[in-house]
Amino acid sequence: MASEDDTTKPDHQWIVTHTVHANRRNVFSFGEAEAYHVGTIISGSRSKLVRFDGDVQLIAAAPELKELLEEAVKLLDANSALRERIQATLQKVRG
Repeated sequence: MASEDDTTKPDHQWIVTHTVHANRRNVFSFGEAEAYHVGTIISGSRSKLVRFDGDVQLIAAAPELKELLEEAVKLLDANSALRERIQATLQKVRG
């Protein structure tokens, strides 16, 4: 995560918190304008919580990853093949 004085800090970030249930996590979005509860993620398996935690970490990093991909598209504009691949991935991230 970027430092507080870093100009590349994402506009918002997602914070994941534990719940009283081992297989659930709450996701909150914190931005400059607002903060809100995105939702609760429930693991499909109580026996594979390590995998679940890894997946949740990736989800929590999504805003920063999205901004990183957008910046990469700008920097790699000269290389059209790589740029197209990154843009396709970015479209998947955007939904």
